[in-house]
Amino acid sequence: MPKAFSLSVLMPQGEPQGLWVLTKIHWNGVGLFFPRARLEKARERSELNRTGVYVLWNDDDQLRPIIYVGQSEDVSRRLKEHFSDEKMDWWTRAAAFTTKDNAFNQAHARFLEWALTQRAREENRCELQNRITPSKPSISEADEADTSRFLEDVLQCLPLAGLRAFEALVPAGHDGDSERGNLTLCLDRPVIGIQARAIPGVADFTVLKGAQVRRDEELPKGFTNEHPGYRALRSKLIEDGTIADQGGEHYVLKEDWTFSSPSQANVVIAGHPMHPYQVWKDSSGRTWNAILRDEDEEDQ
Repeated sequence: MPKAFSLSVLMPQGEPQGLWVLTKIHWNGVGLFFPRARLEKARERSELNRTGVYVLWNDDDQLRPIIYVGQSEDVSRRLKEHFSDEKMDWWTRAAAFTTKDNAFNQAHARFLEWALTQRAREENRCELQNRITPSKPSISEADEADTSRFLEDVLQCLPLAGLRAFEALVPAGHDGDSERGNLTLCLDRPVIGIQARAIPGVADFTVLKGAQVRRDEELPKGFTNEHPGYRALRSKLIEDGTIADQGGEHYVLKEDWTFSSPSQANVVIAGHPMHPYQVWKDSSGRTWNAILRDEDEEDQ
């Protein structure tokens, strides 16, 4: 069960969409979030002139963003280099993490770069732009323990900027119905020949690999004219092999995929909208709506 935590967010320029400076009680770190257009404002902060790690990303596709993970002894200088590099003109947002007392050395920063890159590859929720995979640096056992704890705070902060590429799609060890918060839902529509399993999140909906997806030739006629955004996503998933045609009665989802909503998942899988809180059920047949209602009654 996740633990409650608090963060302090300062907006030095008074812009909610501009520079954010994040701090936390009993955390030696400082996080700076800002759009590309506010890089020069961010570089005015002394915290950015220190050793640290940073993440650059393009938020056009919030479900599968393009990202780059880096580290530097002078994060400010390195970000300026990226800003001037024509090959790096794709990034729109940045997050940088340093320390309040400049306690990091380059080994700490390289460890964080390595750990974040590893996690991004494992979770496979982004298009990672790092051409070279960093190796794990040589670091003492004590330093690794301290830096790993720092990493936990970094991972708590990043979703606040809308970057969820480092979060696990499916909770570790999850293999069926379980405690609230890790619920598995099932979709069974024999009339159109599809079945699927999913884990609902707070702000997204992860359909598990192996889900049956309606074939193109079986889609309703109106699908080609309606739901253009969902249709484009479905085409992209088929094109890149995430949804595969294996010659059977249905396509197959080859890997877990997180949708922005259950409605988006329904249209991509079935080709038409369905009431998500009625058609998705647990293994005992309770609708998702009934599950939420029961949980609400338990909380009262």
